[in-house]
Amino acid sequence: MKVLLATALVSTLLCAPALADPPQPPPAPTVAISNVTFRFLIKDGTGVRQLGLILNDRSCGSIQSKSSTNDDEVKACSYFEGVDAVRVEIDWRTASGSNEVRNKSVLVMHRGQTQQLDGGHAKLDVTTVWPAT
Repeated sequence: MKVLLATALVSTLLCAPALADPPQPPPAPTVAISNVTFRFLIKDGTGVRQLGLILNDRSCGSIQSKSSTNDDEVKACSYFEGVDAVRVEIDWRTASGSNEVRNKSVLVMHRGQTQQLDGGHAKLDVTTVWPAT
């Protein structure tokens, strides 16, 4: 009787569903980002100006544009966060006439996303463009 009871108990334990975590789906395929293009639109009372930078992971760059009426400068550093996001640190300045705007910001952005930084007299639209995969 004890052998029969032990056999029934062992069979039940071996055939019962496991209590472990269910199997996890395989990770999403990863494609390394080689670089990201940042498009900057500076909007102030004198018009709209476009600047751009192409940055790699953990890299920085700057661009400056001067005319008789405007002086614009954008400095940016990018840090890739996975395959679909980039953290960008932006230090920008624009001056026209007696108005000058300076702003430092940190954004986490995704492919094709646009975010606007409001500096009062001027605004900076930042758009990310990934290379086609």
